[in-house]
Amino acid sequence: MKLKTVTTAGMAVAVALGMTGMLSIPSMAAAKGPALELGWGVYSSYTRNFNPFSTTQMGVTGEMYEPLFYFNDVAPKVEPMLGTSFAWSNHNTVLTVHLRKNVKWSNGSPFTSHDVVFTFNMLKRFPAMDTSGIWTKVASVKAAGNMTVIFTFKKADVPFQWYVLGKTPIVPASIWSKLKGSPLKFLNPNPVISGPYLLHTFNSQDVTLVPNPKYWGGRPQVPQLNVPLFTSNTAQEPAMASGKIAWGAYFESNIQKLYVAADPKYNHYWLPPAGPVVIYPNLTNPLLAKLPVRQAISDALNRPKLDRLAESGYEPPANPTLLAPRNANQRAWIDHHLPASDLKYQYNPKKSIQILTKAGFKRNKAGIFVSAAGKPLSFTLTVISGLTDWDAQASIIASELKAVGINASVNLVTGSQAYSSELSGKFQLMIGGPGAGPTPYTMYQSLFGPVLTQGNWERWHSPVMNKLLNAFSITNNRAKEQQLANKMESLAAKNMPVIGLTESVWWYEWSNKNYVGWPTPSNPYAAGSSYDYPVAALILSHLRLR
Repeated sequence: MKLKTVTTAGMAVAVALGMTGMLSIPSMAAAKGPALELGWGVYSSYTRNFNPFSTTQMGVTGEMYEPLFYFNDVAPKVEPMLGTSFAWSNHNTVLTVHLRKNVKWSNGSPFTSHDVVFTFNMLKRFPAMDTSGIWTKVASVKAAGNMTVIFTFKKADVPFQWYVLGKTPIVPASIWSKLKGSPLKFLNPNPVISGPYLLHTFNSQDVTLVPNPKYWGGRPQVPQLNVPLFTSNTAQEPAMASGKIAWGAYFESNIQKLYVAADPKYNHYWLPPAGPVVIYPNLTNPLLAKLPVRQAISDALNRPKLDRLAESGYEPPANPTLLAPRNANQRAWIDHHLPASDLKYQYNPKKSIQILTKAGFKRNKAGIFVSAAGKPLSFTLTVISGLTDWDAQASIIASELKAVGINASVNLVTGSQAYSSELSGKFQLMIGGPGAGPTPYTMYQSLFGPVLTQGNWERWHSPVMNKLLNAFSITNNRAKEQQLANKMESLAAKNMPVIGLTESVWWYEWSNKNYVGWPTPSNPYAAGSSYDYPVAALILSHLRLR
């Protein structure tokens, strides 16, 4: 069989039409074993919302709904899910996807190309659902028979396949086509799914799932998933240490002492590097739009202190390019010929004061810098409550900014409130974690691209960056990609549209007391964090009774 090698956001991927066994998930027979308890994240209470497109949905997208493929965050691999193969043609403007045969929805109806075409066209009909901006790139989605789908792009954009193929959950047309009004309002209380686990019981404090007997990957070996409610990272710690929770994805202040030492034979963790933790400055604010103000904020921050006190030494200072040197994929792209100031943040409070003074700001009686128009450098710093490490960073940042004459009041909000503020632009400073990918394009397109809902929360509009992103998207030439990446890195570092804090990690803890087959550094088939869509289906399909 002849293979065509294409570049998948920097990954060399062998693609063959009809190659249904490519990187297949192992099929497993049913087995008896204990229930597996896991943490979905931090919630004030559970709401019976299983709509995979809703910002307030339960964290079950990976257990219940699947995309066409999974693009591994920690290794250069692509796993087939509802799709089995894909290929580019027509100068990288046509993406042909072959679907997995003999897949059934949990209600017994067959999965076909009609479901895929319907899902994407639903995003077109209701743009608020298209948070990846797919229809800014795609011209049409059409079926070619029951098992083939053809995506025609407006222009070449090979890296964008990550969003189309890997980040879009497919839903059954037979259910969703009958909805009246916007599907975002549909709570989907009794989901019909393609993934490995079905909803079993639900209340505001606990959810249970059981294996989907019609799952295409074979019946999973874990007979039940229990998901108790946790309102903060701190609340999860004793449950994890005792072994009550066997799979977690949360920050632990001293993971070796408080988790591993509690049961060193079975308790494990792996924290693979991901993208950066950043401050999004709202650049529609006239003060934050000034580069000297952002530079002064940056120089006032003691990032090693943020790592040591807020992140327990797990997240070293971010790189001004926002790429993570500890991530093998990202490290390969960093331009080490950049000036030292573009490769490493400095901690220099005195310089912060000098920058503001030179820019015409003066201190008032309270010690806060004000502009020539009398506007004080006083901002609200928004952060999600209950994410204890980010909350701790926010407290330290506020103190350090106060020391250089910038007032920052910490505003604790829920996750849904934070997202709403990002969309509306009703914030001043916001702590967040933009997603990364195997090339700089993925993160830069999200952070700095023209589509707000992809993650350009700071609202930076740079024609130069957009031109570079466009040029990167249409080439598969590695040398040219590197040249473009170098320019993007320099632009990001010098303009500081967002302010890097630390290198984030994929938080991932597990106990193999009852089940084995978890991803590890030696077997990195997934990042491990349950919130990294769609790894839950992949991991649960790999687990087997010890």
